[in-house]
Amino acid sequence: MAKKRKWVNGEPKDLNSNKRANLNDGDDCMIVNDGTGDIKENTRKGSTRILEEVEDELHCVICLETPENDYVYQCDNGHILCSACHTKVTYCPLCRVKLGKSRNLAVEKILSKCQELCKYGEHGCTIKLTKDALKAHMDICKYKPVKCVAWICKKKIPMIELLQHVNDEHDFSKTEQTLRVKHIRVSYINMSQHLNISRAQFSQTLIAFDETNFFSFACRTFEPKRRWNLWLYMINTPEACKDYIYTVKISGVEYNEELSYTGQPVSLLIDKNEIIRSSRCLTVDEDAIQRFCNNDRLTIYFHIRQNVN
Repeated sequence: MAKKRKWVNGEPKDLNSNKRANLNDGDDCMIVNDGTGDIKENTRKGSTRILEEVEDELHCVICLETPENDYVYQCDNGHILCSACHTKVTYCPLCRVKLGKSRNLAVEKILSKCQELCKYGEHGCTIKLTKDALKAHMDICKYKPVKCVAWICKKKIPMIELLQHVNDEHDFSKTEQTLRVKHIRVSYINMSQHLNISRAQFSQTLIAFDETNFFSFACRTFEPKRRWNLWLYMINTPEACKDYIYTVKISGVEYNEELSYTGQPVSLLIDKNEIIRSSRCLTVDEDAIQRFCNNDRLTIYFHIRQNVN
């Protein structure tokens, strides 16, 4: 029989003893607020297990899977259907009652409390969360497939495996920013063959800094105007990108001018179209790019530093 415990000042104790108790798997707990408040919360170690067992019984009568989206439908006799299967049938396959649009709100509420495995589990993610929390997690999951940064490659690779994919299949230039090398230079040559003529895209450079990997990225857009968009990708989540600040800069000799952008690196989980739309990059009209080419070469400078704020 499970022993009764209570929590007092952050420690579990026997209900009939002032001694600190060892909390074992399967023991019942009672969390006690012994301050001025009167909040009490009864919890049981087996609650998660019970939810999982209940979830196993709440499957759609057609596909036999647990409903994954918000709506769960039922016939007049209580047989449940997921929203995908509900759209495909007119009668309940078990009792032949004609189906309407009745939803089972109790089942929907139960399922919202059950933990589900991240859909990127097939790539290695082991996170299990409730439905609402899982939606937020999947947007930033390290195992989420992302498009390869190489323009010629159409593969989607789990972000956590992208570096290995690039090393195995693409011949990227590689460099490292150190105390002695404070600025990374990325150069593109024969610019006169491309500016306002071709629609060619330019290759990336893999940059190592502070045991973290980044990609310089140059993206040309052609509608409504021809423009260059320059930014720094980071192989990590948006939250991890907050630990760094970078500057991308181009310089022109003729007029002693300089254009630059400073901000956080961009997670590879963020689509390039969203980066351009939100102006999280250095954007320059292609007509102006010509002024920054010296000897038919465009040189782009990157500097990365830790964010100390």
